[in-house]
Amino acid sequence: MEKQDITLAITAHREGLLLHKTIQGARQIVARARQHGLTVHALIVGDSCNEETKSVIEANKDFFQKIEFVSYSDPGESRNHAAHAATTEYLTFLDGDDFHSPDWIIQCHQFLKNTPENENLVLHPSLTLTFERGFDYFIHIDQEDPAFNWSVFLEHNPFVSVSFSKTSNYRAVPYRKNTKASGFAFEDWLWNVDIAGSGYIHKLVPKTAYFYRKKHTGSFLESQRSIQGTIQSSKLFDQLESLQKRGPLADAIYWRYLHQKKFPQWLTESFKDVSEHEIALYPTSDLFHRYHSYMVTHSEGLNLYTLLYEKLKSKNWDFFFFAPWIKRGGADLGTILHINALVEAGKKVVLFTTEDSDSTWFEKLSPQVETIELGKVARGLLEPTIINMLLRVILQLKPKAIHNINSRICWDLFSLHGLQIKQNTTLYASLYAEDRTRHENAPGGYAISHLEKAWTHLTSIISDNTVWPGIWSKRYGIPSELFKTVNFPSTHPKVEVANGKTANKKILWASRIDMQKQPEILVPLSYMFPDVEFHVYGDAIMDNAKDLVKNLKETPNIHYKGAFNGFQSIAAKEEFDGFLYTSLWDGIPNIILEVISAGMPLVSAHIGGLAEILNDQNAYLVKDPTSVQSYGTRIRELLEDKPRSLAKARLAQTEVLSIHSHENFIRQMKAVPRYWA
Repeated sequence: MEKQDITLAITAHREGLLLHKTIQGARQIVARARQHGLTVHALIVGDSCNEETKSVIEANKDFFQKIEFVSYSDPGESRNHAAHAATTEYLTFLDGDDFHSPDWIIQCHQFLKNTPENENLVLHPSLTLTFERGFDYFIHIDQEDPAFNWSVFLEHNPFVSVSFSKTSNYRAVPYRKNTKASGFAFEDWLWNVDIAGSGYIHKLVPKTAYFYRKKHTGSFLESQRSIQGTIQSSKLFDQLESLQKRGPLADAIYWRYLHQKKFPQWLTESFKDVSEHEIALYPTSDLFHRYHSYMVTHSEGLNLYTLLYEKLKSKNWDFFFFAPWIKRGGADLGTILHINALVEAGKKVVLFTTEDSDSTWFEKLSPQVETIELGKVARGLLEPTIINMLLRVILQLKPKAIHNINSRICWDLFSLHGLQIKQNTTLYASLYAEDRTRHENAPGGYAISHLEKAWTHLTSIISDNTVWPGIWSKRYGIPSELFKTVNFPSTHPKVEVANGKTANKKILWASRIDMQKQPEILVPLSYMFPDVEFHVYGDAIMDNAKDLVKNLKETPNIHYKGAFNGFQSIAAKEEFDGFLYTSLWDGIPNIILEVISAGMPLVSAHIGGLAEILNDQNAYLVKDPTSVQSYGTRIRELLEDKPRSLAKARLAQTEVLSIHSHENFIRQMKAVPRYWA
């Protein structure tokens, strides 16, 4: 077969009659190129076409030297097919409902003729103009332009999907298939990234434009966006030196491009030529006023990506853990217990703390844990950028597992991109209870805001109780087997309960000064027991905490001690008759396990996960957690019958600590699918 110079390949799918307009535009391009002495071969690849599209191709078969029908249902695979079907030295593409400016092939040929050593060049139109559903005037930047910033590839596609290059280049770096079922999309963006990472250069051809139809319905691009699609990993993202390249004029980019004349004469003429096939593009002043300049220039997340990648690239990580912080708290202690157990088993673990706040319990972590205070190092970045950089690092490094314990950013990451991440990484999240909103007392927390959107991406949802998982399973239709129970061990040494303890009428309350924990109950309770000392510990985080703490301090028999560093720091100082727990909702808080280990009688609200371990035989239970009178009744029973209260404390140790032991904790972790593998 005689070798042709250039192939113009149209990729068609289900465009129907719109394809006819595109073919008429292609005829115009080819005719002009042939008038300039160029040999142009017209090829069309019909991919999974409907009957209307096939009939349009049939009606225009006189134009094509080759017609190929395939069933890939993928634009990238269609282009790969065209690259292998083409018999010419050069190849250019046109999507089945768009238009090139009529001199596209002429200008590309002239550009290459004037450019020595052009073997590794990939040419693009200098402008992309959208129409129909939106009117964007997309200004591209040449890769060798002094204003080009390579970091743009991290978050954006800086070039349009169509291009012109040697046919051999398309074969050497083929398009990768969109895998919608896996959430990976934007084959054109990925190909542009792969090309740059393989040493090819994206160049813009002056005085050329691409007219891109943004359809109201049926757009392949919109279908990719609807699944929160993103691109796969690429070797360019391992090339930090390349990503950090930026031209000397990068900071002046807006001044240089956005203030240029928007519609020069050549572009107006292109509009007029294309309007012969798409009348809506006739160059009227009304049409031009509808266009808004748009460009993508760089990624604000480059420094964050560089920091994370540099710090983590040297190891094959078993676990990425995400937590808001590591402070004094039950979930924080649970995070520490999980991580330390995994490290002891030889796992390589990274902990990301995602809020911009100090973590005061890092010293409790194994020294082998890599910690990244993401909230601090990403300070000033918008959350979408942070999520994009985390996603890019995760897709590049492919940790074996990610475990989220109360990190909002990680819940957002799971909700948006769990589908893509789980292709190479198993995902876990811990949830212990629902929360309540502060002002309206409505159900809240991550089980409300994120679980329904994210659970299909999770290998397991880990909880310390079965009460709340039963509620979520029923509400959202989550299979019950997806929930796995992992009971935290008590970190307080078991203390034998001695019969000889004497009552000293001191009650301990230790928790957060928070709406959930109801510290406001303490003042009226103290009035009911003027001869009892109430020792109160806790950080003040409520909106009205200042006034409440003032009331606590001014009440004669309440001794407010402020924040505490774990239950052991209190129990080591003095003895108490009992512990009072007034929470409105909860899982199985660690402090209850520590109270039981310490042999301290317990008055507690009968709520959430506590209903699984506490009963009337091992504790003094309050059925209505809002009733001051009920708490008073149980405190009185505890104080008036010391032998009985100590017997309850001993029984609680027997019944609870056998389940909440370190050995059982490890055994349950190993039972979580693929967690310990």
